[in-house]
Amino acid sequence: MLLTQSNSLLTLLIMMSTACVGSKDSGVPEQLPDSETTDNSPSDSIDWSIDDTGLNGGYSNETPPFELDLNHAGAWQLLPLGGPYSSMVGELTVTELLDGNESTPWCSATFALTGQAVDDLCETCDYGFTILFYLTEEGSKKEDKGKGESIGGLEKCRSPDIPSDGEVRTLAYSDSDSTIYFNYYGSDIWIPWYDASDLHDEVNFEWEATLGFVGEEEE
Repeated sequence: MLLTQSNSLLTLLIMMSTACVGSKDSGVPEQLPDSETTDNSPSDSIDWSIDDTGLNGGYSNETPPFELDLNHAGAWQLLPLGGPYSSMVGELTVTELLDGNESTPWCSATFALTGQAVDDLCETCDYGFTILFYLTEEGSKKEDKGKGESIGGLEKCRSPDIPSDGEVRTLAYSDSDSTIYFNYYGSDIWIPWYDASDLHDEVNFEWEATLGFVGEEEE
């Protein structure tokens, strides 16, 4: 009788032990998912191409067929000579070449500059001016070239933030940075604008960049 009770007690303990183990969350699912359903890589059937939303869009993930070389160059003449400077005169020339074709630029424009000194300058700037940009020359007519080709004017240029005829901007020169800064559209945020150098009452400046370019459809 005692043997029977011991066996029964042992059986009960085993059953209770088994029940506790089964109720504990081990964090492992009873059945692993099929490996084919856990692949996180992109499907080969998805089209990942993105339409070009830039200038003259229509090319998706393709190398643009052309390159456009942008160049801004010019100079400030500081007055009075020897300083302190109260005014300036100067010139800015914008030239854009399609695939480096210097004989017939994509566009060209020349501005005459006149400016009056300002007191509010960027932190490292030595002097600055409120400058009027006056368009004096742009492009050329077909008959001027004699080859049936024309150079585009200001409206055809693709340089970002290019001045418009009659626009006024505030710019300042920093000798320590060798840079002309632009008070970005009167926001009091001074943006590095042109690489520049000061030599005997004259500041020379230039900016260059190359952009991928699709071109324009003929009408």
